[in-house]
Parts: sequence; C-alpha cells; structure tokens
Amino acid sequence: MNKFDTYSRIARYYDFLDAPFERFRYQALRRMMFAGLGGALLDAGVGTGCNIPFGAVPDSRFLGLSWYLCARAGSADINKTV
Repeated sequence: MNKFDTYSRIARYYDFLDAPFERFRYQALRRMMFAGLGGALLDAGVGTGCNIPFGAVPDSRFLGLSWYLCARAGSADINKTV
C-alpha cells in the first residue's frame, strides 16, 4: 500500500481519534501560534485542516499528501498531484 492509500484510509478516523487532544490541548496552542498573522501563509502538511480556522488569511495555500485529506480540510486550491 502506498502513502496516498494509507493516509486516505486513516483520514476518516483521524479527527475522531484526535478530538480530545484537539479540544483540550491544541486549540489553545493554535490560537496563540496564529495570533496576529498577516501576509501569505503556506500550511505544508494540511492533514484534515485543523489549522485552517486559526491560520487562514486571504493569501493562504494548503499542501497535503493525500487528495482525500485535503478535501476533508476544505481547501479550494488543491494540487491533486502527489
């Protein structure tokens, strides 16, 4: 199984499994990390898009390994090549 297939298979479960950590630990860290950002942002390794609500600025670009993961992230500007 190649990496694309592996990540695509895992994506549907990732948000559910990571939800407690995301809610109680990572969200506060993301707010601090992305506070006051301006200019262009490149999120390389977008995963399922957990950073998007905190770091999306007008000139944001999101890069991910799996088309399925990027689609879950809701990115409108996705390069389908892996």
